[in-house]
Amino acid sequence: MNHYANAISAATAAGLSRILFTSIVDVDPESPFHFAPVYRGAERRSAASGIPSTIVRCGLCSDFILAHWLKPSVKSGKVLLAAGQGLVAPISRDDVATAIVAIASQPEMRGPSSIITGYQALTLDAIVAAFSEVAGLPIRYSAANMSDYLAWAWAHLDDPLASRLFDVVCVDRQRAIRPCLERRR
Repeated sequence: MNHYANAISAATAAGLSRILFTSIVDVDPESPFHFAPVYRGAERRSAASGIPSTIVRCGLCSDFILAHWLKPSVKSGKVLLAAGQGLVAPISRDDVATAIVAIASQPEMRGPSSIITGYQALTLDAIVAAFSEVAGLPIRYSAANMSDYLAWAWAHLDDPLASRLFDVVCVDRQRAIRPCLERRR
């Protein structure tokens, strides 16, 4: 959290006129996601800085899902996560960047916060099935309980803690995105 605090302090010292901070969708105190307190604290620091701020809460990046969950599954034929049937509305980093540019460059789009996600909430079964079809390989999603997943993650992943993103998906905490998805239809 120090790097967020340092950046906000530097913005204040430099006399910047606006902070645009990218955060995560679920910053709720009850969130099981281990980075939620970090982002929640940074949002609070930004608001307390006295500089007008816009918080952009981003959904899970499709680039992350592809690189960390789907591509590695080609060898094993399965994506193993403790995510149950929680929903994800993947968004590309390019789309996040486009939204940030729009928010930063158009004052009428600046509010206290915005939520940006992909246009469709999907289960991991659906995401993996689509990847399997495109890859032309038999790949399936396998829901695991938390202890089995963590044992597997520590044995097979370079950064098992990064894989804890599924905590948010597992309990379907991203339901906050549903109103955004409904408005797009």
